[in-house]
Amino acid sequence: MPAWIPLPRTLAACALLAAAVACSSVPLQPLAQEQDGAEAGEVFNALVGMRRMERGSDWSPNDDLGQVGLNYLQGGLGSPWRWDFGLRYAADQAKRSVAGAAESLETHLVDLSVGPLLLIPGWARGFQPYAGAGVVLAWMDSDFRRKGVLLQDQDGTLGVYARGGFWLDFQPHEHIGLDLMWIGAGEADFAGEARRSHSWTVSLLFGYRF
Repeated sequence: MPAWIPLPRTLAACALLAAAVACSSVPLQPLAQEQDGAEAGEVFNALVGMRRMERGSDWSPNDDLGQVGLNYLQGGLGSPWRWDFGLRYAADQAKRSVAGAAESLETHLVDLSVGPLLLIPGWARGFQPYAGAGVVLAWMDSDFRRKGVLLQDQDGTLGVYARGGFWLDFQPHEHIGLDLMWIGAGEADFAGEARRSHSWTVSLLFGYRF
C-alpha cells in the first residue's frame, strides 16, 4: 500500500482536528448571512482515503486500497435535494518472492456513480450532514507479473451504493468533512474466476460551494 495514503485512524484523527479548526474559525456574523448547503446550488468536493474490499472477496493481498475521488452536487437553491455525481479511483500493489522468483500484483478500480443526495438540517452553524444512494458503474483491472511475464485481465459491472457523512465550514464557501460509502457491485470475472466486488470506503472530504 502506498505510504502516502492515510490509514483509517489517521483519517479519524484528521476529521476531529478539522472539526476543532472549523469551530474555531467560523466568523461571528448573523446566521442569516451564512451560506449553508441548501443555499448553495453547486458543490465540488475532492476526496482522499481508503477502500476496503469485502472479506472473502478474493482480492487479497490487495484488499485495502488507497483511493482518491471527485464529487459534484447540483440542485436548486433552497432545496435540500441534490443530484450527486461521483468519480473514484483506487489502487494497490503487492510484491513477494516465491521460490526465488519475484511476483507482483497490481489492482486498479474505477467507478462512476449518480444518484440523489439529501442535505440533512444540521444542529450547529457550519455543520452539514448528508445521505444519499444511487447506481454505480465499476471497472476493475488486475495485473499479475512473474518472471517478466504479465497476465492482465479486466472487467466491468453495475451495482448500487449508499453514502453518508458531514462537512464543517472553515472559510466562507469552503469546508472539510468525512465521507463513508458502501458499494455493492456485481461479481467481476478474472480468467474465469468470479470475484465479489462489494467494498467500503472512508475518505476525508475537501469542498467548495457556489
